[in-house]
Amino acid sequence: MKRKRKLLAILMAVAMAWQGLSLAQAEELGSSGVASESTLPSTSESSGVPSEEDIRAAQAKSEEAKVQEAGEAQTMALNAQGATATENSKSIAVNITDASYTDKDGNPYNGSGVHNHSFLGIKVAYSIPDGESPKAGDKTSIKFPDSFTGLQSEDFPITDGGELVATAHYDAQSNTMVLTYSSFVERKSNIKVNFRLSVQVNSAVEPNPKDITGNLTINGSNTFAISGKVHYTGIEKDSDFELVKDANQTLDEATDPQTGNKIKLVRYRILINLGEARTNLTLTDALGDGAFSYYVDDSHPVSVRKGVWERGSFSGTKWNPDPINGKHWDLRNDTKTDGAPHITAIEKEFKQSAPGKKSFQLHLGNVKAEEGYEIFYYAKFDGIPKTNFDYKNNIEVNSDGTSGGPKRAKYDLYVKNSGGSGSGENYVLNIKKVNEDGEALKGAKFAIANSENLLVAQVTTNENGEASVGDLLKDNYTVQEIAAPQGYILSNEKYTVSADSFDASNTALLKVTNVKSGQKRSVEVTKKWVDAGNKAQLRPNKVTVELLRNGEATGDTLDLSQDNAWKAAFTDLPKYDDNSKLFNYSIREKAVEGYSPAVSGTQGLGFTVTNTINTKISIPVTKVWNGKGDHPASVKVRLLANGKEIASQLLSDANNWQYTFVNLERSKDGQPIQYTVTEDAVPGFSSSISGDANSGYGFVFTNTKLKPNDPGNSGNGGNGGGNNGGGNNGGGNNGGNNGGTSPSVKPGSKNPSSVLGDSRNASTTTPDAKAQVKGQVKGEGRDPESKEPEVERDTKTSDQSRALQYLLLFAVSACGLVGYLYNDKKKKA
Repeated sequence: MKRKRKLLAILMAVAMAWQGLSLAQAEELGSSGVASESTLPSTSESSGVPSEEDIRAAQAKSEEAKVQEAGEAQTMALNAQGATATENSKSIAVNITDASYTDKDGNPYNGSGVHNHSFLGIKVAYSIPDGESPKAGDKTSIKFPDSFTGLQSEDFPITDGGELVATAHYDAQSNTMVLTYSSFVERKSNIKVNFRLSVQVNSAVEPNPKDITGNLTINGSNTFAISGKVHYTGIEKDSDFELVKDANQTLDEATDPQTGNKIKLVRYRILINLGEARTNLTLTDALGDGAFSYYVDDSHPVSVRKGVWERGSFSGTKWNPDPINGKHWDLRNDTKTDGAPHITAIEKEFKQSAPGKKSFQLHLGNVKAEEGYEIFYYAKFDGIPKTNFDYKNNIEVNSDGTSGGPKRAKYDLYVKNSGGSGSGENYVLNIKKVNEDGEALKGAKFAIANSENLLVAQVTTNENGEASVGDLLKDNYTVQEIAAPQGYILSNEKYTVSADSFDASNTALLKVTNVKSGQKRSVEVTKKWVDAGNKAQLRPNKVTVELLRNGEATGDTLDLSQDNAWKAAFTDLPKYDDNSKLFNYSIREKAVEGYSPAVSGTQGLGFTVTNTINTKISIPVTKVWNGKGDHPASVKVRLLANGKEIASQLLSDANNWQYTFVNLERSKDGQPIQYTVTEDAVPGFSSSISGDANSGYGFVFTNTKLKPNDPGNSGNGGNGGGNNGGGNNGGGNNGGNNGGTSPSVKPGSKNPSSVLGDSRNASTTTPDAKAQVKGQVKGEGRDPESKEPEVERDTKTSDQSRALQYLLLFAVSACGLVGYLYNDKKKKA
């Protein structure tokens, strides 16, 4: 019986353990092929496969979500941009202290009658109230009444003592002035601004006579009445005429083809309607005082038309003749069916004789009583047109015979640029023109442009080589020579005068040097041999030397031989190029078998070519002085071999400031000898060294005279260059000061720091490639140690937390069985 109970207990324990293990495994794996609602979308069919409608609906929902996200992102971006704009600039309220009408000259308007062609002005003065705290970039907008219109869209500065307070921009289409403030308003208080806008009555708004009043609108809301009223007489009818001379009040802008500067132009008009026949009619035109002259280009051509004058008006492009009440005149062809034709021969005459001048004469030919002319042409201002100045223009028409005398007309152009007034200091730019010897040059013409590339002035140097430009703002300027003094080369270099160049007296000085045209030079070449008096009989009968200009072969050669004592010269060489740049001449010897060349000298001193037999080495040295004034009569250079001085030499006029250390050994005890050349310090001069032994050129020591207060005047430690022996033509070229060494980089290899990036330290340890790549293959945001799960066919969806309970039941059963067996065994014992 006991045996049966024992067997039953064992079977029960095993059954419980098996059940717990089975349930745990089943709970972990789940059911194959079954998906929860969170895994697949709900479907319209029981098969579990989404329908086409479901797919489209899901896609539409996805696209809608994308559009919504994009819209939200765009809205956020716009809001951020708007917030930035709001933060960076704001509208500044102002207190208008004066708004009134003026005449064309800026004087108070006196109430006289004006028509649609009359010129007026609107003067505005305001202050910025306390508490506004304007910043750079803040703005104030002022809209003018619709009854008036400005002459053109324009920009102009509001300044105080040469310092920019605000930039004013008038837009003719919106009839609004926007003033954008500079940083001036952040540093000053009690800011006051005043300006005047040149206007005419807008005949499209005011076709009939009336007294006109108007208001200013500030920042789109507040209004302020302009004091007074304008007595408007209506649209003026063009009067009968014989000779008319006038100009367009809206200035044109062009680009100067020589300098690239922006220039201002005025368009003139001449109307001729004499009412009588004339023979050989001529037109003479002359400009008055002021820096302006005639101008023509493809975009601003001259126009000469001949035809019959007729009164009427235009409806769009259609001409409606009305000989009695027509308000305008138009020049028609002989049959009055179209506009009058151009006379190209007279236009060509203008192009050939007028541009750049201040007077011209045109031959108009014979004219009938009913015929007339219409002529348009341009004049260019040599700088910013002056305000409060009359640019005068006089014309005369005359003819042969007694049929009528000369007719004359004139027109004074009074530039009506709008602008703000300012008080304080102005800035002056002085230009000094000299030649290579420092002598003053007369007749050099310069164009000066501001930071906006607008031509502000053209000036010509006087007998003292001086020219001056005043009334400037503190700005950056570009100066370019546009005409050279007679006999000198025109330079195309552009000189910059920065705002910081103006001194405490508000003056800047630019000194420009011209070189004479047609200057020539010679380059001497001398040949020397270092071959023990041609002991090996290797010396050729002649050698050929090539001339290089700016590093390029010219094709010119010289033969040096015993016949010319191994000395000759390249002659009649141009010294300067067409832009006043000094040509740099050098030489190159064609290879001589068994010899290595070494070249010393300069184009000014002449060149010496020393040919040394290949078993030896020669090291040439040349001295160059920079800067005017005295320099030492001599300077000592020293030759060192492996750091020890073995020779020295004084360079002076006596040896043409050049010398060659010759007959030097290339190696010692099987090791190349490192030769270096140093120069003794020269007080009052800086020192530099150049040269390339590999190309056969020696070392050139250049000493530049220091300015009196230059810290380097206390002297310098000398300079040195080296030459490794053992290679062809003297081997490598190592420059540097004697004493001390610094880490070097193997030729052809990269500096370790540059390989890692300029901002890295060369000693910084870089992780190995595996460490860098790890974690980046699957995205930079991933943990480098994480692993991507493999794709499984069965989907695991259930919660596995209850598997632990079943495993615990299995463990308890197993422990019970073990305890029972242990207890039974103990009883038997």
